[in-house]
Amino acid sequence: MYTQQERNLIWLDSLNLVHKKRDVLLSFLQNNNEENYITFLRNNITKISEFFSAKEIESITKTLNENYLEKIIDAHDNAGIEIITKESSKYPSLLLNIIDAPLVLYVKGNANVLNKNCIGIVGTRRPTRYGREMCEYFTSKLTENGLVSVSGLAFGIDTVCAQTTIGSKKPTIAVLAGGLDNIYPSQNYNLSEEIVKNGGALVSEYPIGIRPQAYSFLERNRIISGLSLGTIVIEAGEKSGAIKTATDCVEQNRELFVLPGNINSYASIGCNNLIRKLPHCFTISPQEVLARLNLEANINNSNSNSVQFSMEENLILSCLDSEEKNLDDICEETEISSKQAISLLSKLEINGIIKRLPGNYFAKINLPN
Repeated sequence: MYTQQERNLIWLDSLNLVHKKRDVLLSFLQNNNEENYITFLRNNITKISEFFSAKEIESITKTLNENYLEKIIDAHDNAGIEIITKESSKYPSLLLNIIDAPLVLYVKGNANVLNKNCIGIVGTRRPTRYGREMCEYFTSKLTENGLVSVSGLAFGIDTVCAQTTIGSKKPTIAVLAGGLDNIYPSQNYNLSEEIVKNGGALVSEYPIGIRPQAYSFLERNRIISGLSLGTIVIEAGEKSGAIKTATDCVEQNRELFVLPGNINSYASIGCNNLIRKLPHCFTISPQEVLARLNLEANINNSNSNSVQFSMEENLILSCLDSEEKNLDDICEETEISSKQAISLLSKLEINGIIKRLPGNYFAKINLPN
């Protein structure tokens, strides 16, 4: 099933060494032109003693048998997880081009989507209503135009991105910071299952049994941007992980898109700072994204500027211009009866002009032209 070179990389990756030491070991083995890493090290373990501590040597020595490797492969196979190494033709070509591309990817679901035109969509775990709406809007329009959305399965923008894509019956990719048997956050387990059922994929550079760590969330960000033609930052706080993804995106020479936000909002400090440093990343429409990616746009904006409204509907929309309001406030300000207002609000909601919020509140959806 796997070539010898693929087996070598699967074994090496299973050691869970920090990247620096893993690369040292890989370089040593490649320089010796050995076809089978396990066999070579079993006979020459002392040759790497200068690179590793006694404890690390002991740990590596325990893995130097083919049964160990077969157990790793069988465990992933039994869990429905495909192992794709850098030696495989299935390895995503865009990701292969980044400096620190993972040696191995563990994939659950449709691995073919990894080689489609992808767009990274990232942002804060605590989005505002504006952030959620913009994420829904950009995600739906871009996936309608053939792009596969890529996010991190975290709360907030990641979750909205995945849910919106699934709602549009399009495939999406979620990159995890631990093994695919450790869905984090656990509350998104059902969402992860829906991603797979909908033709998307769960991806990780970590084998099963590895729990996510603080550093691994930052490391996975380079994979989100590395899989993608470009990355969109919807909302990001000053120290948001999305800023790290934006940095990775720029370093990988991919297109970066950043939505501006309210200068008084905690959720937009990071985005506005990025725009100040990199003005060319400023973005306000999906058409801009597609144009910069040299993709043909086929977007139908259904916003209030292209629809004719009755006098009463215009009164309601004017009432909602500044902020969300409840039904009683709308009736009082517009002098429209409650019964008529409910009918008009329902019509505007169906047409995607306003949004119903908890507590019988309503808000106008202001989408970019």
